[in-house]
Amino acid sequence: MRRWPVIALTAIVFLFTWVSTSPAQEGEAIFKAKGCESCHSISPPKFGSIEEKMKEKGPNLSYAGSKYKEEWLKKWLAKPENIRYSKYNILSLKPDKHVGISEKEADEVAKYLSALKDAKVVSGAVSSEELKGGEKVKAKTLFEKKKACYACHTVKTPAGKLIGGRSGPDLSMAGERLKGDWVYSYLKAPDHFEPKGRSPVFALSDGDAKILAAYVVSFK
Repeated sequence: MRRWPVIALTAIVFLFTWVSTSPAQEGEAIFKAKGCESCHSISPPKFGSIEEKMKEKGPNLSYAGSKYKEEWLKKWLAKPENIRYSKYNILSLKPDKHVGISEKEADEVAKYLSALKDAKVVSGAVSSEELKGGEKVKAKTLFEKKKACYACHTVKTPAGKLIGGRSGPDLSMAGERLKGDWVYSYLKAPDHFEPKGRSPVFALSDGDAKILAAYVVSFK
C-alpha cells in the first residue's frame, strides 16, 4: 500500500513538467536552436548609430506578435518566400533564400513569435470592415499620391500586374501577412519600430493613419 503515494507523487511531478512546457517555450527553444537570433533580434529596437543599424541582418522580431498574423507565420516559416527584392539593409544585392523548417517546428515557432507583443500597438485601433466610398478613395489617394507609398513598395493592380518600387517590402499581399493595428502604429511612429530606418515620418492624423492602414491590409 505504501507504493501508491510514491506512484501518485511521480505522476503529479510528470504532469506538472509536461504542462509547464508551453508551446511558446518549445517554439523559443527551436528558434534558438536554429540560430534565428543571429539575424533577428527579439529585444526591443534601440536608437543606436547608423553603423549599428547597418549591421542588422533581418527585421526585429520583438514585436512579431503585434505585426504578423500567426497563420501567415506558420506557412512562411515552413515555405519561406522573399518579401523583399534586396538584402536587408543592402539595396544593391539580391536577398538570400530563407531557410525553411518543418511544419511542426513552424507551428511551434509561430506560437512563440505570436506571443511577442509591443504595448504601443493597441488592439482594435483599425476596423476590420472593408473601406467603402469616400474613405476608400481617400486612402487610395494617400497611398498612391499624397504619400506615394508605392514609390518604395510593390503593389498589385486590379489586373494582377505588380507595380511600384522595390526598396521596401512587397505589399501586394500585405493583408495576408500584416495586422492592421500594427500598420497604423507604424505609420504614426515608424522610428519606434525601426530606429534610423528608411521610412519617412508620415505626419498623418489619426483618422488618415487608420484608413491608410485598413487600405494596406486590404491587399490580398
